[in-house]
Amino acid sequence: MKALLAICMLVSATFVWAGDMPAANPPPAGVVKGEVLEVQNVANFTYLRLKTGDGEIWAAVINTPITKGTIVTIENAIVMKNFESKTLKKTFPTI
Repeated sequence: MKALLAICMLVSATFVWAGDMPAANPPPAGVVKGEVLEVQNVANFTYLRLKTGDGEIWAAVINTPITKGTIVTIENAIVMKNFESKTLKKTFPTI
C-alpha cells in the first residue's frame, strides 16, 4: 500500500510550500514531507493539510487512500498560487 501511494505521488503530484523562510535544512527542491492533519477527497483529487518542519501547508494529489496521522513524502512539486477548488468552494492562496 505504501509503495502504491509513493508511486501515485511520484507520477503525478501537486502540492504546496508554505512560509517565506527557508528551513535550517531545507528538503530537496520539489519535495514535501509531513504528517497528514486533514484529508478532503473530491472526484479526482485528494487534498491534504500537512504539518511539515516549516509549518502547515495544503497539498493536492491524485486520488489516494490516505488517513490522518500518516507521514507522507510528495515529490515533483508544482506550486500553484490562488488555486480555486470549485468542488470544495475554496481558494487556496498557495497549493
